[in-house]
Amino acid sequence: PLRLAVPGWPTIIAVAALGGLVWAMIRYRSTPVGIGALWYGLSILPACDWLPPGQSYVSQRMLYLPTVGTVLMAAALGASVRRAPKLLAVSAMLYAGVMGFAAVRAQPVWSSHERLVRTMVAQFPTDVGSRRELANILEKEGDLPGAIYQLRMCVSLVPVDTVAWVTLGDLLYQQNDFTGAADAYRGALRLLPNMAVLHNGLGDALLQSKDLPGAESEYRQALALQPDMEMARGNLGAVLVL
Repeated sequence: PLRLAVPGWPTIIAVAALGGLVWAMIRYRSTPVGIGALWYGLSILPACDWLPPGQSYVSQRMLYLPTVGTVLMAAALGASVRRAPKLLAVSAMLYAGVMGFAAVRAQPVWSSHERLVRTMVAQFPTDVGSRRELANILEKEGDLPGAIYQLRMCVSLVPVDTVAWVTLGDLLYQQNDFTGAADAYRGALRLLPNMAVLHNGLGDALLQSKDLPGAESEYRQALALQPDMEMARGNLGAVLVL
């Protein structure tokens, strides 16, 4: 997909066309024109990085919508012209819009969600949202090392990304990297120190690492925060009998 950079010709075209719609709304006060302007703004402006989510894979996925917005804009403007050329103008623009929409959707990058997200990661390597999404896709496909790599990148780019820390800890635990899992859970606990389930997860990782005192301490901390947490209570009992 093409990034609509600022400034750049796609943004200039978008702003110029939107300005024309505003003028048409003021000049003709037509309901179709107003609808066209609304849809055009909703489809174009997010891809121009002017509105959330900005430079992320979500806005990139919306890039095919400007073509639809252009079709509605043309139809709305066609409603304000003289009756004689109206049908021809609207028909031509609808045909061009449909063909443009089909051409964009036919691009290989849109063939799968994973391919699209990988493209976003390549275009915006510092976009944590797209990396976390790619990690989720890789985890579902069973590629845990790949998912772990993406999550490590997330926490290195944004150390306060709690979701990435927790997910990283869970995946490292599944990979039997208990030391790494413990470090990830500690990273999450630095942000959420009163989360009992994280203390329990850290206790599990420490127990698997043969750090019995550390595991006991974490299980006790989990119970102090959530006394009815049966999982932590059972884990603590298992540690005490070792």
